[in-house]
Amino acid sequence: MSSHPTDPLPSSDDLTKAKSCTLVNAEGKEHAFGSLLSTSPDATDIILFVRHYHCGACLSFLQSFFSHPEAQSYNVVVIGHGDRTLIPAYVQKVQSGVKDGASPPSIRVYSDPTKSLYHSLGFTRRNLKLGEKTPEYYGEGKGHTGMVLGSIVDMVKSGPSAIWKSGDFAQLGGEVVIKGNEVVYAHYMETTTDHTEVAELFRSAGESHGEK
Repeated sequence: MSSHPTDPLPSSDDLTKAKSCTLVNAEGKEHAFGSLLSTSPDATDIILFVRHYHCGACLSFLQSFFSHPEAQSYNVVVIGHGDRTLIPAYVQKVQSGVKDGASPPSIRVYSDPTKSLYHSLGFTRRNLKLGEKTPEYYGEGKGHTGMVLGSIVDMVKSGPSAIWKSGDFAQLGGEVVIKGNEVVYAHYMETTTDHTEVAELFRSAGESHGEK
């Protein structure tokens, strides 16, 4: 297990239940969550739960995550809960913010419209609070005000119908790291802006992956 701070971990029973949860991809094809995980007991999966598809903080987090050189070393799955028709545009927005020089990211996003997977793995918190700290994954010179304004602009550009399809605005996300049949790291957001810092997440994943 990682020596880095982790929230209380989902149990093996929680993970078993989660594996049967049904997700949908951009085309509407259904997938059991368990089918998206690695089959090797030595492999490490990183599962990233976002708030909604217009959340600027989550977008910045994903752009920073997929800019990291280790991003392609893991099986990574992004989970949202908005309408699956918004996934292609969401993937494009993430890719557009990946830093120059990073490998072209392979980004898999699935929607959990009933939030059954969120709840099975403990993602039950809901609020609209901003965090006190400005996350590093925002990037240099960026703060909460600009991030909120960017989210509003993105919602307006998407059109009236898409605004309400992006998911529950109050739902919080976070991250879990899975190795074999065990969750070895979990972080549940307490505010709308406190994803795990990217470097810390990769340190935690690397330890479970057998790296130093």
